[in-house]
Amino acid sequence: LALVIRSAIQWFWSTDVRLLDVNTTATVSLLGLRIGRMQLIVIAIGFVVIIAIGLMLRQTLLGKRMRALADDLDLAETAGVNTRRVIIYTWVFAGSLAGLAGVLDASVTALSPNFGFDLLLPIFAAVILGGIGDAYGALAGGMLLGLVTEWSTLFIDAKWKIGVGFVALKRCPRTIQA
Repeated sequence: LALVIRSAIQWFWSTDVRLLDVNTTATVSLLGLRIGRMQLIVIAIGFVVIIAIGLMLRQTLLGKRMRALADDLDLAETAGVNTRRVIIYTWVFAGSLAGLAGVLDASVTALSPNFGFDLLLPIFAAVILGGIGDAYGALAGGMLLGLVTEWSTLFIDAKWKIGVGFVALKRCPRTIQA
């Protein structure tokens, strides 16, 4: 499906790289480091969203129903959960989060038909490392994986950093529980 969507985008809008009209040159000094203002905004929004997702999954009725479905669909149906409705809400929620992630990523990088494809495997690795179904664990897994892969470029060529991330994933015997 992703291949079909990517090919359709290339056919309709070309393969040209496009940029959003966002000021990416403004920087902020933080702990002696210069960081892009837009990057800092994206990081802050990311933290707020991940905390909100974690709270939603733990505190709201919809979140509890989502977790019940993830654990055992048949048992959730037996308990009276309208599984079809929860599944629809889950897809809408996931699509909204994917759209937000796309906008945030596009504000600090360029748009192309392969937009986000390079992030797919590291995202799966971070979720596995952090624990499937645990929003805070996914955050911790993503942070750990990002730090390990980026710091590895101090010692080895940057083209190997994704491999370093998978070696780190393999070396971690269990998931991180936040």
